[in-house]
Amino acid sequence: MTGRSPPTGNWRAIASSSDGTRLVAADSSGYLYTAADGGVSWTQRAASRPWSGVASSSDGTRLVATVNGELIYTSSDQGATWIAQGSTNRLWSAVASSAGGLRLAATEYGGQIWTSNDAGLTWIAHDSNRAWRAAASSADGMTLVAGTSGDWLYVSTDGGTTWTPRATSQYWWALTASADGTHLAATVDTGRAYTSSDGGLSWTARDTNRTWRAIAGSADSMRLVAAVEGDTLYQSTNYGVTWQASGGIGNWMGVASSADGASAAAIDVGGSYQTCAQEREIAAGCCGPSPVWTQVLLLWVCSSSHPALARYVALIGRPRQPDRAAVVGLAVDGRSIGVLTQN
Repeated sequence: MTGRSPPTGNWRAIASSSDGTRLVAADSSGYLYTAADGGVSWTQRAASRPWSGVASSSDGTRLVATVNGELIYTSSDQGATWIAQGSTNRLWSAVASSAGGLRLAATEYGGQIWTSNDAGLTWIAHDSNRAWRAAASSADGMTLVAGTSGDWLYVSTDGGTTWTPRATSQYWWALTASADGTHLAATVDTGRAYTSSDGGLSWTARDTNRTWRAIAGSADSMRLVAAVEGDTLYQSTNYGVTWQASGGIGNWMGVASSADGASAAAIDVGGSYQTCAQEREIAAGCCGPSPVWTQVLLLWVCSSSHPALARYVALIGRPRQPDRAAVVGLAVDGRSIGVLTQN
């Protein structure tokens, strides 16, 4: 099945190629979906399973997806076909990939961290049984960071062989890493966002307490985008030091970013219906003090100067046909995917 956007679903995770054109999204009670055009059209993939995480190589060719209570699945053809890896069902909670897609790291909730150096064909268990919740990887797959629920962050600089506890004991929810593994960012469930500029040796609390659900960034991690459930998306253009609300209110659960940070994709679970007027008011803050609004079908296009960007375009509402700009904040009837692009 191929369509302009995926059907309603309990969206759990999303990943992107480095140029932002190839996307893969996971429905925790449905299917995987892929897009090869930046999110304009989507194709249903694999079987219906409780998908819990997805990751992508930099070119979007190699994909990996975890299933809660089942196996790990990999694809080497941009998601057209998927192969089950291993024979033991586990409570997989998250997965991370190197740029080449060969080095992978997957977290097992209540179990161990597992790594693969051959694109998922074989896996090795590391560290102790913990409530592992999230994972992120550098481009070469050697620097890894993993988060736990009610425990520390753990960092590895040898591809997952050994792990060192960092930061403090909290309910870590989401992670992202720069390509070189120097800049890391993490979010705490109903807590704050945290950043590190020294490979995880030290961490600084940022922003305020929110129901953070996902975080992603550019290759250098200077530009970050984070999903907050029951709130807006938040963006940072200074390595997470400060954050600015972006787009409409929704139950945002996942985000992905291109390597240059110029485009990102966000998934919204069960956002309640809001009128265009309400969305316009919410989005005005990210479009500057004097936004210029133009209606295109049922989309509202906002154009104005942005403090960190030469030009910022936002589309708010229910998309009925693609436009040259993409959706920044989308909270509509049912569940939907929104894609944001900074021009």
